[in-house]
Formats: sequence, C-alpha cells, structure tokens
Amino acid sequence: MKNYILTLLTAILILQTSQLFAEEIDCIVTVVDTEGRPIKDAEVTVRGQDYNFANGKLIVEQLGRAAATNVNGNCRVRFELDVRETAIFVFAHKDGFTAGWKGISRFARILEIRIVLDRVNSTGGIVTDENNKPIVGAKVTAYPKDSAMMEITETQSHLRWPDSIFTTTTDHEGRFNFDCLASWTTVSFSAEFPGRAYTHTSYGLECEKLADYKACCKDIHITMHPAGRIKGKVISTRGGNIKGLKLIATGEIIRFGNRYTASSDNNGKFTFSDLPPDTYMVTAATLNGDLTQQLTVGARIEIKTGQTVDNIKLRMRNPITLNVIVKNAKTNEPVRNASVNINQKNLSIVSHLTYTTTTDNRGVAKILSLPGKCHICITHNDYDYSGREYLIRSSDTNLVAQFQPKSIVNGQAVYEDGTVAAGVEVSVTALNPEYKLTDRNGRFSIKYSEQMTQKRFAIARDMKSGLAGVVDITENKGPVKIVLTEAATLKGRVTDQDNRPIKMARVQVLCKKPLGNHLYTDEDGKFELQAVPYAQKYLNHRISVLANGYSLVNRNKIEIEKDMGEIIELPDIVLKAANMTLSGVAKYEDGSVAAHKGVALSEIYHIFGQPNLHSVTDSEGKFHFEGACEGWLRIQCGFSWAGNNGFIDAKGGDNITVIMNSNPTVHRIHTTTDNLQGNKIPMYETLTNGIDAEELENKKLLICF
Repeated sequence: MKNYILTLLTAILILQTSQLFAEEIDCIVTVVDTEGRPIKDAEVTVRGQDYNFANGKLIVEQLGRAAATNVNGNCRVRFELDVRETAIFVFAHKDGFTAGWKGISRFARILEIRIVLDRVNSTGGIVTDENNKPIVGAKVTAYPKDSAMMEITETQSHLRWPDSIFTTTTDHEGRFNFDCLASWTTVSFSAEFPGRAYTHTSYGLECEKLADYKACCKDIHITMHPAGRIKGKVISTRGGNIKGLKLIATGEIIRFGNRYTASSDNNGKFTFSDLPPDTYMVTAATLNGDLTQQLTVGARIEIKTGQTVDNIKLRMRNPITLNVIVKNAKTNEPVRNASVNINQKNLSIVSHLTYTTTTDNRGVAKILSLPGKCHICITHNDYDYSGREYLIRSSDTNLVAQFQPKSIVNGQAVYEDGTVAAGVEVSVTALNPEYKLTDRNGRFSIKYSEQMTQKRFAIARDMKSGLAGVVDITENKGPVKIVLTEAATLKGRVTDQDNRPIKMARVQVLCKKPLGNHLYTDEDGKFELQAVPYAQKYLNHRISVLANGYSLVNRNKIEIEKDMGEIIELPDIVLKAANMTLSGVAKYEDGSVAAHKGVALSEIYHIFGQPNLHSVTDSEGKFHFEGACEGWLRIQCGFSWAGNNGFIDAKGGDNITVIMNSNPTVHRIHTTTDNLQGNKIPMYETLTNGIDAEELENKKLLICF
C-alpha cells in the first residue's frame, strides 16, 4: 500500500512538473512554392534544439506529431513548448523541393506560419586532404541560414540539425552533394573523418573567421588536415577514483559541432583525437544523470595543425555542494521550477562545462561547483533572465539570488459601443512580449519584461473588422481597457526599377514590434495589411521588404497618420536588381597572396539595401562575388579571433585589390570611408538615419565605428 501511494505521489509530481515546464501551442502552417502556389502532401514537423552538456552534443528532437498539408497547402500542428529548448523551428519538406523552415519565438502564442519551398537544386563539392587527395566516406553536414529573413523577422534563421537530411557522406571520388538547400540561403559545412581534424568551413587553419557559401555553389572545396591530439593524466590527491572519468575538451574559437570527449583508463590516462587547431580547455568530470560534475580545474592548451601535446596533468579537486536559493525580488517568496545553470569559468575565455538543475518547492537548487569564479544564470517563463558572475569560496554553502518577475498587464478589449472584443490579437511593444488572443469576455493577461527602458504600448487588433486600439502602459498601474476604433488598411506594391511587379516578396510591417506575421506580395506585386493602428507620439511604423535576387528594404520609416484616411496607399517600393559581379585579389603588405581568407561585401550604414555577400579567396588570393546591387559597398576581409584582424587598405576598380595586415600581433581593421573607387563616402549625416527624433529627445548619442 505504501509503495502504491508513493508511486501515485511520484506520478502526480511528475505531471505537475511537466505542466509547469511545458505549454501546448497550436500552429497553422501554409506551405507554398516560389510562385506562391500551395504544395500538397508536404510533411511538416516542429523541432526543438537543446545542447546536452554532459555528452557534448546538439540534440534535435521532434515536438508533437508530424502533419501533411492539404490541397490548399495548409495543415495544423500541435506541440508542447518546453522552456528548456534553446531554439524551436517549424520544418517542411517534400520530394522535388528543398527544405524550408521558420524559427518560432518562444513568446508567441498566435502562430500562423508560411513556409516557402524552392525547387530542387544542387549544392556540393569535394573533400580532400592537404595533398589534394580525395577523402572517401567523410561525414559532411550542412548548416544553412537565412540571414536576410532574420533581419526582418527577428526570429531564428540558423538551422543546425546534424544526422538528418543535412548530413551526407562523400562518394568514391570524395564528392558530396545536397539537394535540400534553398537558393536564397547561405551555408557552412563541417567534415569529419577518423584521423583527420574536425573541419568547419567557418574557420581556417589559424582560426580566422571565413565566410559562408551561397547555396547552389557546386565547386566547394573542403580540405581536412592532420588531426591534433592531447594526451594526459588525471591525478587524485586524496585517493579518489580516476578510472572511467569523462574528459571534455572545448575549443575557444571553433564552437560548432561536438565538444571533444575522452575517458580515463585504469591509471587515469586519456587521449583526445581528431582535434582541429584551436585553444582548448580540458577538464575532467563525472556524470550525474545528464549533468556534469566538474572535478578538476581546466588546463588551457593550444593545438596547431597535426600537433600532439602530451604530459598534461589534471589534479582532482573536491567540488562544493552549493544551495542556490532563488527568490522573487519583489515579494521575497521562493521561486519554484526555475532553471539554474552554472558555468565554471576557470581561466577559459568561454564557459566549457555547464551544470543545470531546477529549484524545488523551497526555491532551492543544489549545484556542484569548484571554488573560484563561475557564472550562474537563472531562467523561468514568468521572470526576467538573470545572469551574473560569482566568486565561490570553499566555505560557501548558500547563495541567494534575487529574481525579477516579469510585469503583467491585465485588461479588456472592447468596441466603441461597449461590446466585448473576443478573439482579437493583443501584444505589448516591449522586450520579449507574448502575443495572445482575448478570451470570450475580451479579457487578456500578458507578461513582458521591463529590462529595457522605453515607452510601452498594448496593441489590440481585430483583423476581421479592421479595427485596432492602443493604450500606453509604461506606468502599468492597473487593469487597462483597450477600445478598438477605426484603423488603417495599408496597401502597397513592390516593383523592380523597370516598374515590373515582384511577386512573393516578403513584407514585414513593424509598430515598435512586428504586426503579425510577414506578408507575401501577389502576382501584381501588391500586399495589404488591415487593422494597422495610427501613429502617435513614440509609436511609429516601419517596413522591411525582402525578395530573392533584389536589394533589401530594412526598417524604412513609413507614415500612418489618422488624417491620411482609412485606406493608405504607400508609394511603390522599388527594389534594385542584385545582378552585379565583383572580383579581386587579397594580398599581404609584402605582396604575397592571402589565400583561403573570408571576404565579405556589406551595406554602408544600412540605407542602400545591399545584400550581404560572402566569399573565400582561392590559393592565389582571388575572390569573386555575384549578386551585388549597384551602389555603395563596404568590403571586409580576413577577420580572425586569434589575431590578423581585418585589413588595412582597399583599392577599387574592375579588379579590387585588398591589402591585408601581415603582422598577427597588431589588430588593425580597415575603417576609412573610401568606396571601391577610392572616393570618400559623404554619409556621416545619415548615421542617425532610422532613429526617431522623439527617441533621441534629452538623450546623449554615442556613435561608434
């Protein structure tokens, strides 16, 4: 009987805990092709990403069941939103098309998502060793991203999903190919093979940052160099067990892929293999479930290409059991089910071990820490993120952390005649707000953060009637009433420079925060958005437009004033064709070529709409770009975390010459405002472009460049 009661209580506790950590979300997904036509029978899933620090692996799991789109390209997916997932995305795929995805904000509760799938195309290349000999059977993983989409939607654009359709192996000629990458994405790759250093195309041999490749590129060359190794021994100072300990090596520069792991033998000896050049923090730990308990202070070790460093000694130390007591900063009450995460610093530039646990009913989380500096962060859906550095002494037993609760605005949305506005969208213009629908009585309750000091508004929108209401909640002294009144219907058209309509351009209208999901232009390049509240002091509107093969409109200010009427026709938004090519060569000051360096072309002051472009110099230092727009450009080359930062001169013309900094001890970056033709760029007056005058009122402005 006792066992039965204990089992029942345990089941209830697990159920309550899961309810506190998870929330069910309903999502409507529409999948279309690049012409805007619905795609039937596309498979749609929701995926959550989390990092398992104990095993040093990125874990991607499916949330909820898969769904298939109907003849209209629509489907509904339901999933539980777990606060412990670091990133969440909706993924769509069908044979004959590339993959498509959309990142989800964990604060959104109204989800209607549109995913565009491109026609199948080829992206590929070859993997060789340093002598250009093909490597057969190498594991290649693609990491696509849609950076321009992140610019206009503020959601996750990177897709890291190993051991999926984004992973393949090289054939008998060392070649690899992906047909799942949309033409508008950029992509980096990792390659793994026994005896060869783990290779990621984002970093070079000297840990310099390299550029991503454009999807559809077919001549990618990944060179895998000899692997480095670290050998050492764990030494016990008090007769502790040194057999079977987990050793973790974390690079300070190359943060992609797996952390490197090894195990100690009967004598405490260990070996790390397949290491790329980097500076590593090596630590011994033991596993406690999915948690890592650090046992030694880390050893910082630099590895060159193919180098073996041995005789590393790690001395075991006894960790401290520390009670982290989490309290509500306003009420001093304990906070239950908060996630407490400790990062041991211990001389490393980056945190290399993480121990995560959860507070109990008393608001207490027991964590294990070595004496010294550590970083403790605390997260909970109802509280602002809290993270700070602590100095842990061997005598410490308790640590009290004050946790600032999120603010809550409660209220009701009504129409002008006093009837309740049920089922209308309500949001707050604040950091990480929720988006919710009013209940049948028109009531709502929204949590938001006050970490950023700014004017805050609650906005209600009824898309069916085209009405909207706005209330200033900066003071938030009690329940508010939002009265939905006349609002604007915004209409516009996107064209090229020859006045031809651009269809399937992505349009995002912002009123401090995005107003709903982004729109797509139709066959005539037109778009329409209803229930747009009129501008008022501290509440203005902006628009972003993105179309594949064209320049980018990024948060341009638009006028939505009440005296302009109910229907506001915007001037045509004209995008420039991204059809220009640029070529050049990168050299060092002594005239030698700068081979295999990342080169980037980017926007000047974010006002010309240039797409960001990336390339890599070849063995002769040459580079080539396609897809630039006519107008001003900025060029950067050879950025490195480990020195040799940037370059010191650039001379334009049909063939661009970039002069690199050849002294790795001097950190110099090209900062002059010369264009590629050698002329000065007179754009200083535009540095405050895009900042409202009201926002600058009575404030000092610091411009850094």
